[in-house]
Amino acid sequence: MDDDRIINEWLISLNEDMKKQERKILLFLDNCTVHNNPPPLTNIELQFFPRNTTSKLQPLDQCIIKNCKTFYRQEVVKNVLECIESEQTPNISVLPAMIFVDKAWKKVAPSTILKCFKKLGFTIEIQETENGQSNIEPIQWNSLPTQENVPFTDYVNVNEDVAVWGSSL
Repeated sequence: MDDDRIINEWLISLNEDMKKQERKILLFLDNCTVHNNPPPLTNIELQFFPRNTTSKLQPLDQCIIKNCKTFYRQEVVKNVLECIESEQTPNISVLPAMIFVDKAWKKVAPSTILKCFKKLGFTIEIQETENGQSNIEPIQWNSLPTQENVPFTDYVNVNEDVAVWGSSL
């Protein structure tokens, strides 16, 4: 299945959901090549970020993804420590990885998401919860046996500069 067909099928499905709910939404997209030929949509307006500005304008890139990755990696470290304690070899397959992602996403505080949108100039009237953001427990990271002394922040940011999609033409 072509990548542009996947996104277009998702857009059509989302559009149908919005029709049923009698809602209209604005969806921000980057200039990834798979977004070049969107289908006709009645309840979704697409707004494309200007070239080379996605990392500065997209709320997810303002810390939401990094926050989720941090919590995901915390789940991985917990799993590795549990395996070491039970004298098993750490082996993470697709299902545990998906469970880790689910747990990580649930730890991203609504206030974090709200702050990222506010930072970009969006005004949303939502009461923030008192909970705040969950903290990474450095004790778990520091207790992981390793031959190299790698700071937790380096582990979290390991793929920060890695391209995740091909460049647009």
